[in-house]
Order: sequence, then structure tokens, then C-alpha cells
Amino acid sequence: MSRFTVTLALVTALTVSVPPVGVADAFSVAAKDARNDFGIGVGVGFPTNTRAGYSSAENYAAITVDKIIEELTVTEKGGRLKMEFKVTNNGDTPFTVEHKSGREFDIVILDKNGVTIWRQSDGAAFTQALTAKTYPAREAVIYTAEIERKAYRKIRDDAVLVTAYLTDTPYTVSTYVPDVVKSSGASGGTIIIGGGKTW
Repeated sequence: MSRFTVTLALVTALTVSVPPVGVADAFSVAAKDARNDFGIGVGVGFPTNTRAGYSSAENYAAITVDKIIEELTVTEKGGRLKMEFKVTNNGDTPFTVEHKSGREFDIVILDKNGVTIWRQSDGAAFTQALTAKTYPAREAVIYTAEIERKAYRKIRDDAVLVTAYLTDTPYTVSTYVPDVVKSSGASGGTIIIGGGKTW
């Protein structure tokens, strides 16, 4: 599987790739539905290991903002959906995110209209006190979520995009839900960047 990391520092103009027919609406409202600060979407196409007859597939997207790298890997295998959200501090000093609660991150799945049909944090309990998460220099933190076969079967036909983000930050990273049935060559990822906010 090929992987691409996209670095965006100063953006003056963007060419937004057109997603496949039927999922354009999900791109236009994905971040807005996941959180209230909606940014700019950039589609990134890359090859995956999805081929007819294979029982697993994987999609990937990444963003680099300053010294922070956020990567999202989504794998469907054996009827289960696994999601890995990796946050790496590539700088020489610690990086701290202040949170309004104990929820450090979230992962959501959206349908073709950008409506959330699954959320990792649903049903979880978090402290409502202010908290802070520090990412040490030159280290990575990996957040994971998994949907078991029976639960995933209920939403699989409607699932289009997976979006992950650190809470209380304006950046999200998204990629398509893998397709293990159809062979379509390259799959697409997208990066959502908040408008002018800093961490």
C-alpha cells in the first residue's frame, strides 16, 4: 500500500478533487457534522490493496500541521472495521492540547449526505473537568476503535467516510470506508482543515 503525507502550511489556493458520484455531499458536510468548525476539504487519491476476492482492504489519509502529524488508517477485515488514529509530535518540544472534558479524540462514520451514523464516543463516559493532553517530543500516541462484525453489518451499506480528530482542535482527517468487494483502482482520502485557527 502506498502512503502519502500532505503538508499544508500556508494555503492561498487549493484544487479540490471531485469525489466519486454519490459521496460529494459527504465531503461537503463531513466536518460540519462531526464538529461545528468546518474547514477546507482536499481530496487525496492513493492506491490500496483492495481487489476482488480479497477479504480485507485498507484506506489511509494523513495531515501535517506544523510539527504534528495526524494519520488515519481504516481497515475492513473479516467483516470488522478497525480504525487507527495516530498522532505524532515530530518536533523537539512537547505539544499540549487543552480539552474541555476528558475526551481527547473522536472518530465518526458518515453516510453519503454527511450524517453521522456511528461515533466512537457514543455511550462512553468522560470527566467534565478541564483536562490537558501532552504529546512528548518525537513520540506518537495511537488511538483505536473497532466495530465488530454484527454491528458493522448494520451500517456498512450506508458508511462512506471515516473522520478522526483531536477534540478542541480545528483539524480533522478523513478517508473513505474500504470496499472489499469492488475493485476500483485508487481510493480517495480527504483532509479537513479548520479556517485559520491554531491549537
